[in-house]
Amino acid sequence: MKPIALTAILFFVLLGTACSDNKEYAYNEFVTDLFLREMNQVDGAQKTFSDSTLIFSADPSTSIRLGGIANSIANGAKSNLVSLDVMKSSNKDAGEFRNAVAEYFKSIEQYGKSAGELLEEKDIKKKRSLYKALYTQYQILNRMPDSVLLVQKQYLKKAGLSPKE
Repeated sequence: MKPIALTAILFFVLLGTACSDNKEYAYNEFVTDLFLREMNQVDGAQKTFSDSTLIFSADPSTSIRLGGIANSIANGAKSNLVSLDVMKSSNKDAGEFRNAVAEYFKSIEQYGKSAGELLEEKDIKKKRSLYKALYTQYQILNRMPDSVLLVQKQYLKKAGLSPKE
């Protein structure tokens, strides 16, 4: 299914849910679902990108497959940024949570673009440097969910919802 169609379906389903008494619960669930999907996708991609034999392979089919993964990561994060803009909370306290998640998605989008640049690079010296930089980017990404979780807990408390400990 195309990402735009999937986003539209999710929007209408969650819009109906959000019209119930507990809009903040629906908003939190929507954003959390997007967040977890992105986090899992980037973790899975990093397992692939950390395999230097794949990254430095001369096989064109391997490069094409890995390029598809990199593009999927960048485009998925970009699409989920749009979804965040579409599904807004009326609660002003949700803004910090939304911004933290949006920052995470922007970092993931950049990670996907960096992976694509790495895969396109032909110069081995530059490619090694980009490979190390991609790993560093992932390390930063890997720490971001902890700070997002803290912001989410604050938002849930302010919204009167009980965060799971």
